[in-house]
Amino acid sequence: MNLRRWIVLLVLATLGVIALFSFLRSAPPGVPFGKVLREDLVSTLVTNGQVEPQRTEEIRSEESGKVAAILVKQGDRLQAGQPLLHFDSNGAKARIDDAQATLRSAEARLRQLQAGGPPRARAELDASIRAAQLEQQAARREAEALRRLVEQKAATPEELRRQEAEIARIQARLDGLERQRGATVSPAEIAEAESAVELARTALSDARRVAAQRTVRSPLAGTLFDLAARLGAWLNPGDLVGRVGDLDSVRVSVFVDEPELGKVQIGLPVTIRWDAQPERTWTGKVDRLPTRVQAFGTRQVGEVLCLIENPGRELLPGTNVNVEIQTASVKNALVIPKQALRRRLSAGGVWKLAGSSIRWQPVKTGISNLTSAQVEEGLAEGDSVVLTYDRELRDGMEVKPVYP
Repeated sequence: MNLRRWIVLLVLATLGVIALFSFLRSAPPGVPFGKVLREDLVSTLVTNGQVEPQRTEEIRSEESGKVAAILVKQGDRLQAGQPLLHFDSNGAKARIDDAQATLRSAEARLRQLQAGGPPRARAELDASIRAAQLEQQAARREAEALRRLVEQKAATPEELRRQEAEIARIQARLDGLERQRGATVSPAEIAEAESAVELARTALSDARRVAAQRTVRSPLAGTLFDLAARLGAWLNPGDLVGRVGDLDSVRVSVFVDEPELGKVQIGLPVTIRWDAQPERTWTGKVDRLPTRVQAFGTRQVGEVLCLIENPGRELLPGTNVNVEIQTASVKNALVIPKQALRRRLSAGGVWKLAGSSIRWQPVKTGISNLTSAQVEEGLAEGDSVVLTYDRELRDGMEVKPVYP
């Protein structure tokens, strides 16, 4: 009896499983749906780009010499004419001192001659000759020192030539003094003395000009975004010292794929995001369209230039940024999730819920962004459409809608 009861129970259980399986097979499958809604839709073109200063200038050395002091650091805000670095100026200071001494001597002699010569003119003349000789000795020592520096490439041949010219001028003055011994003051002597004064003044002006060039200055106001010079380094004329640019607004070179170029127009709004400051955004507009298409890695792109406001100057030249160009916008658009769109028989459409089943509905779409698409024809607000589904769908198929 017990065995018979167990057999009956086993048969009933088997029949129950078969009935449940048949019911589940016949039940409509759960299918994800989304609603057709109305909302403001903005179509954006997402790409990448690189920041450049809108106005920039390279700073290059006009002199040769060893960098003795750097007065700024990279990232500093500069004023036009602000000193950036000093060269070693010991030689320049000595040349100014020598030129000033020469000028004082020339002026003193001119004053003596203009006064007609004092009773002790010869003694003064001898003193002037002695002073010129001492000056000449000093100038020759300076020339010898410069000659060694030129051999060591610590001074320029031009500096040595100027010093040799100074020695020649002193010698010319000495020759003139010697000719004056025992002679009376003449207009020619006064003219010569005046000429010596002018030459000395010119030499002093040249020495001061050279000394001024021992300081490198910023050519414009802006941000020093690149400082190439290093303390103790030797710079030659033309060597790069740094780069300065106006970063209050920057230019972003945006690389747009060739098929998307037709969507881009001058004046379209642009939003910039930088991975280093993900909470920040910068805004601007398209300023210039590309003139050619070029290879960029595996892409064919056009370079679109955008002007971006950078009031805090956080965006630095060379920064790689993410770019969104707003190509179109529609207020109160009829919108569906982009994943609902499908193609069937070469036509675009969606699977629309009709009662408890679905049917194919062709649609005409407008603008779109990464997640949503505008519907211009084929659907109404409140309609339900199938989202991503990995099984085959067919007209009239019974479904169980599942909404997110």
